[in-house]
Amino acid sequence: PELIQSFLLQETDISARRNAFLMLYNQDEALAIEFLANNMDDVGKYGDGFALLVLELTRRVCRRDPNQKSRFVRLLLEMLSSNSPSVSYE
Repeated sequence: PELIQSFLLQETDISARRNAFLMLYNQDEALAIEFLANNMDDVGKYGDGFALLVLELTRRVCRRDPNQKSRFVRLLLEMLSSNSPSVSYE
């Protein structure tokens, strides 16, 4: 998972980044959340597929532990103003 996390920081292809984040999300959720926390301002640049995956992670974490909602508020507000209709809808 640490190798995937470093790959995410260097990768420029949005599909590869999405797939790497999906792998990280499934293997080590804590590292995926840490990646989001450290790169919150750049998530909008990572593409629609990545944003939808982040929303899925947010749902999963918040359903399991509602106290985690505050960690994702800023990210969710940013996604709400997305240019992508599918991201804004979700």
